Amino acid sequence: MKKLSAAILVFIFVISSSSSFSEGFFDTRQVYYSEYNPDLIPKFIDVPVIATDPGLNAGILGMLRIGLIGEGQGRIIFDSRTTIDFSTAESIANAIDFAERYTGISGFDYFISYDLNSESVSGGSTGAAAGLGMIALLTNNTFSDEPWIITGAIDSEGNLLETGGIPLKVISAGNLGIKTMYIPANQSSAFIYEEHKTGQGSYFIAKNIDLKEYAGAGFNMTLSEVENLAEITSEILKRKD
Repeated sequence: MKKLSAAILVFIFVISSSSSFSEGFFDTRQVYYSEYNPDLIPKFIDVPVIATDPGLNAGILGMLRIGLIGEGQGRIIFDSRTTIDFSTAESIANAIDFAERYTGISGFDYFISYDLNSESVSGGSTGAAAGLGMIALLTNNTFSDEPWIITGAIDSEGNLLETGGIPLKVISAGNLGIKTMYIPANQSSAFIYEEHKTGQGSYFIAKNIDLKEYAGAGFNMTLSEVENLAEITSEILKRKD
């Protein structure tokens, strides 16, 4: 497999420093920080997420823990160990809006905790994963056993929005044995540089590749485009035993 250079990729979801925001950031979804206390979160689910780290020029996999806290008003409470920027919080708020409308269930506060080995998270590309996790929690479901991952911010209607760093995410997910990766519609084609080495050094050739073919041939992984989260809930969620 030829080496792909990450130099030209534009990252939408990045691990970097970012400023915090105050309470009441949204009119309908007030945002708070709080210390993680497992005793306050009797019902939760862990959702696989993938991000890109520009410092490493690589995709990184982690987990997003979503918990339901008693009876509430839809407030979003982020784990204070990780700083969240506006776009991340907005995508999480959209995920809650969609999940509550999709299931017809509401009346909870939501605790959100990222495990990505970073002190800060920016970008909205974990929104789709959060939406699936919230639907699973509200309907007492869990996830299918086959390894999967999804990337993409969502709007309040559940539509997946364009996200960056997909080639890196494909490589990272494939190397870790993920069998199915879901991405926003119309993002399976990528413009990359291939590195070619010679005795005098190396040079790069621009190339447009089909990421579906690349994922299948290189990692035996299915890359599936998704327009709306509702399209895939039935194949990812299953009832708890």
